[in-house]
Amino acid sequence: MDEQNIALSLKQVGYCVHRNDGVWWLQVGPFFCKTLDPMLALLPQSSRPKFQYSMLGYSHVVSDPNLATRTWPVMSLSKERISNFEVGQLKPRKRTSVRKALRQVEIRRIEAIEPVLDTLNEICVSAAQRTGNGKPPEYYLQKRQEWERYMVREFSIPSREWWGAYAEGRLVAYYYAYLIKTTMYIDTAKSHSDYLHLLPNDALLFTFLEYCRDLKSCDQVIFGWWSPDAPTLNRFKETYGFERKDVPVYRHERVSFKLLAKAAQIRCVITRGGS
Repeated sequence: MDEQNIALSLKQVGYCVHRNDGVWWLQVGPFFCKTLDPMLALLPQSSRPKFQYSMLGYSHVVSDPNLATRTWPVMSLSKERISNFEVGQLKPRKRTSVRKALRQVEIRRIEAIEPVLDTLNEICVSAAQRTGNGKPPEYYLQKRQEWERYMVREFSIPSREWWGAYAEGRLVAYYYAYLIKTTMYIDTAKSHSDYLHLLPNDALLFTFLEYCRDLKSCDQVIFGWWSPDAPTLNRFKETYGFERKDVPVYRHERVSFKLLAKAAQIRCVITRGGS
């Protein structure tokens, strides 16, 4: 799906997306925008989102690192590696893990979300308890309806990929991904702790990368951020050929953003002082 159709499909489900200066922009937070295509490189000030959607600021990738104000460390599988991806490219121990995993779980697309919402919720709670990443476990229980509306909304977007690992018919892990231009982004990857011994993460990633390899429109896969706080996860991705890639980013923070940040710092100091 091309960028314009992706933008229109996001608009239909309530995302704040608009086009300005020839570029599609996505509001990712209160009054802060990024380019809809995360890897679109622009010259600073050559294009910017409309002010009413970006009163705090905006950011985008730049091709020249000298123009960057920061870097975005991602885990990237290059065009060469994805085009040659196969089990024989993996190290012997990982090949063994993949073959074992594929015998223990079945990988297939999630065709409808309503029948698996309860199981997805259990996976999210389990993953949050195990990793401590993202929202706390209580969120998925106490704000179940809010979470469910979000999941149903995301599933309705045509450009999204939903894949699951099933053990004896039960969903035990899932991926949520999307393709923009020629880059596939693995947005979410979660698994239930009780089934990790079945290696669903190996089965899912291997099968999904085979799928990406066979997509003529895909020549790069981005699997989240590289994180110093998640060395085990970084290494897991590296065993499949992912490498850290520091993408140069230009971030423009308006005066309003700096004032709010300063106010937040002051509030923090006052709160600490009175505790």
